[in-house]
Amino acid sequence: MCRDPDYEDDLFEDKLEHNEWDYLKKVCDFLADFSEVTLASERRGASLELVLPQMDFLLTQTEKARDMYKEDPMMRVGVMAAWKKFDKYYALTGRSAAYCAATLFNPAQKKGWIESKWTPKEVEDGMQKVDALWKSRYKLEDTVLAVAASSIPPVSVTTQYPKKKLTNYEKYCKANLEDLMIRETIIDELEQYLQDALEWPGEEPNDLIKWWTANSATRYKHLSKIAIDVLSIPAMAAEPERLFSGAAYTLTKRRNRMKAGTLEMVECLKSWLGGHNTAFMEDN
Repeated sequence: MCRDPDYEDDLFEDKLEHNEWDYLKKVCDFLADFSEVTLASERRGASLELVLPQMDFLLTQTEKARDMYKEDPMMRVGVMAAWKKFDKYYALTGRSAAYCAATLFNPAQKKGWIESKWTPKEVEDGMQKVDALWKSRYKLEDTVLAVAASSIPPVSVTTQYPKKKLTNYEKYCKANLEDLMIRETIIDELEQYLQDALEWPGEEPNDLIKWWTANSATRYKHLSKIAIDVLSIPAMAAEPERLFSGAAYTLTKRRNRMKAGTLEMVECLKSWLGGHNTAFMEDN
């Protein structure tokens, strides 16, 4: 390699010493786990159920690095800053039921993961949030279909069209009675799911959705709705950003009159059929 003496003096100040190369290697080794987790979260189909296990893994690795570099002042400063930031965001996941629910709705682990990683108080709080979400928004959906026909008393014409107008209190009592009847006839699928044996859904990211879809018509008719909703949330924004960028291939100059609803449907089809494959759009 030809050297230019005019620049050697200027570059000499930027030359890395052996100890600086060693420091860079330590930084690269420390960040290797972060790189692997990021790539796993960005792949197609990666859902929210990956977030807590991945954060727990990275937090554990950061704590190991904190102990490993306790005598290394340069590395210790960076590792401690990373640990504090990670601990902060890990704690923030407890504000939403979605993270705990997504982990819970992996039939290969269910409560096993959170019980092995969290304190009893954290497990209790997390389960209460999931239970509240389940009961408030999903459990009583389609309740008419869940109630056996024989359990519903026949409705007479006088019941349908009462001669006496019900008072607000009577309406309140009637509504509560109907609600109690519904609750008595619906098996709590969340409790049943947690009691059932663990099952392996598969190794691919979309296998969790497929497992819940396959069990939606039989075992977990109502619970599958919350599970699919939660597990459809991507672990990172990479996939939505790819879809948004890929819309440019759909909304070309020749399709500039395409409506937003049509564009949304086409992009959904592209995603469901495997990324940016647009063969289905071609004329036969």
